[in-house]
Amino acid sequence: MRGGNTLKRNESPAPRILHADIRRVRREHMLLISFADARVLGLPLTLFPALAIAKPAERNNIELIARGHGLRWPQLDLDLSASGLLAGNPEFAGSAKRVASERRLKDYFRSLQAFASKSLAG
Repeated sequence: MRGGNTLKRNESPAPRILHADIRRVRREHMLLISFADARVLGLPLTLFPALAIAKPAERNNIELIARGHGLRWPQLDLDLSASGLLAGNPEFAGSAKRVASERRLKDYFRSLQAFASKSLAG
């Protein structure tokens, strides 16, 4: 058989994402994903610490990448694959720690700037 797009006997085609959104379902924020094969997946943000601690504008800025085979949050530098999401592989905690650390540093410098402005004004 010719061509690079052949499947092995028991292999299914890679899943393709049509749409992704973050919504509040009851009392929890969920990542909701619609796939081209009509599957819908809902995952709590607690599985994705970087999304859970992100500001709403950051986590709602979702891009489809790789022709629908992945999701990207550019402001968080976070990419998730459709295959990994369906397999139940949550985000690595290391990237969430990095995002949280960067956010704390930004908040610290903002508070220093505010303090300096007040000190100089008064």
